[in-house]
Amino acid sequence: MNDSDDMMLKVSRAVQLRELCEGAALALPDDYKVVDVSIFRQRPMRRVERVELATFAEFARYLKLRWRDGVSRCFVTEDCVHGVIDFAEADGGAAWQNDEVMFKVRPSFFWQNWRSRDRKWMEQRAFVEFLEDNLDVIERPSGAEVYALAAEFRAHKAVEYVSTYRTQNGDICLTYNEVNKATQKNMTLPSEIELHMPLVAEAEELTAFKMRARIKVRVSKEDGVMFCYELVRPDRFESLWKAELQKALSAEGVEVFLGKLSRSNASWFADSLER
Repeated sequence: MNDSDDMMLKVSRAVQLRELCEGAALALPDDYKVVDVSIFRQRPMRRVERVELATFAEFARYLKLRWRDGVSRCFVTEDCVHGVIDFAEADGGAAWQNDEVMFKVRPSFFWQNWRSRDRKWMEQRAFVEFLEDNLDVIERPSGAEVYALAAEFRAHKAVEYVSTYRTQNGDICLTYNEVNKATQKNMTLPSEIELHMPLVAEAEELTAFKMRARIKVRVSKEDGVMFCYELVRPDRFESLWKAELQKALSAEGVEVFLGKLSRSNASWFADSLER
């Protein structure tokens, strides 16, 4: 075997290919390991950070402190607000994009609660309790009116609901018979409720919107009386909150884009060292 064949054999055994820098690569046999010796320097060669802040206010404050005009960028998606401090070089050239700050977007308690039950039928007791538990975000009817409605339902446990219809002013009228009595009576409830509800947890003040929910009532012999509500165009509010966060950051001089950074310039070699 000549020297050339020996070299080819060694290369064929080098199954690990590690990118270094400036387009260079290093081939290593299986039993070799790449060691990052940069930790022995007095300071890092560049800043590599992934900071996650608990509130949007803290995120905005941190991003403003670190922001570099023409270099940094911020992106807003459904699940994250992502700031990249070293997105580009000052002259627009490529940068490592390793210096990041994030705010993970989570639905607020109330928004998650209302969205999960939207258009789902509930029994009388469950529906009344749901309204009572959510008085903080119900603007109309008032809290006193909701309590009065709940008290009226509880006072009419032993009744047989006959039918439902809408009155001239749009309210819903429930007709019922009291058990062991020949009298027929009516109960009125609003056909629509108005809400003022925050959508994003830890960003409640910026993402609170007024919205409407239509009340539906169904009477049947099998189930008795059932209730549900329908949020009016909930999808519209799920896009509005992103615009509000974008507006708040733009007011601080931050350049914001609605979209996701899916690929970083960080080298495969650097990422492999993190793993």
